[in-house]
Amino acid sequence: MQVKDNKLSTMKAYFYKKILPIHGESETKHLFLWACQHYLKKNATEILLYQNSLYLSESELLLWLNCIKRLCAHEPIQYIFGEVEFLGLTLCVNKNVLIPRPETEEMVSLFLQKVDKNKSYKILDIGTGSACIALAVKKNLPKSQVDAIDISEEALETARQNALCNDLEIHFYKKNILQESLQDQYDYILSNPPYIPLSEKSSMAKHVVEAEPHQALFVPDQTPLLFYKRIFDLSVKHVKPGGAIVLEIHEDFAQALLQIVPKHLNPEIIKDFQGKDRILLAQART
Repeated sequence: MQVKDNKLSTMKAYFYKKILPIHGESETKHLFLWACQHYLKKNATEILLYQNSLYLSESELLLWLNCIKRLCAHEPIQYIFGEVEFLGLTLCVNKNVLIPRPETEEMVSLFLQKVDKNKSYKILDIGTGSACIALAVKKNLPKSQVDAIDISEEALETARQNALCNDLEIHFYKKNILQESLQDQYDYILSNPPYIPLSEKSSMAKHVVEAEPHQALFVPDQTPLLFYKRIFDLSVKHVKPGGAIVLEIHEDFAQALLQIVPKHLNPEIIKDFQGKDRILLAQART
């Protein structure tokens, strides 16, 4: 036993002792409260009130100790829990898929604000990963057909599991978008493609670099826009007139992207909640 008793306050002290040197004070506090919510179903106020009178069961104690061990190994807490919330959906996440970010939620929310929820569309999610984008779109646009593609069969297995658990119908396909074309036309194409240059790897958080799938994160320094260029090329034949593509982007490449948008698209760069250029909305001319 690595803690002297099963009291939550004792576990909190042990948690901070182990995690604080790695993640810092603010992140450690966030991780502790997140673990309390996940393992104990308690919110921050309840933890503050009852931490000295709340005792962990033996099984809960083992879960906490395992969580601490894995956090010390720089594993993201979402992978430890095995799930994450995304726009009201509970999604399974693991080392085969990216952990959905708030910026991606914002991109999907923006898209949903711009479409008529009573209409039926044909929509494609490129590089679906956990299927967070595809599933959030399908949940809010139930009349629409949503297709989703990914190069990774392991990612697609996770995506199918998420669709099944959320009782949402998505058509999944394994496809290398850089080498293969599309079969259909779509009203909308959405994507959060790889866009981080390899040179930025050394400055990124260790738990991201060591745990999340590199092929979903990184692009060569020499061709950082290769996925966007490919999506733009495909949009010529595969986005219907009046449709659009909606892309999450790297803030540093917003202006460079505008330079390569084909003439049939009318582009707009949209800032995220932090005021950064993170979303590209490009409407297909009619």
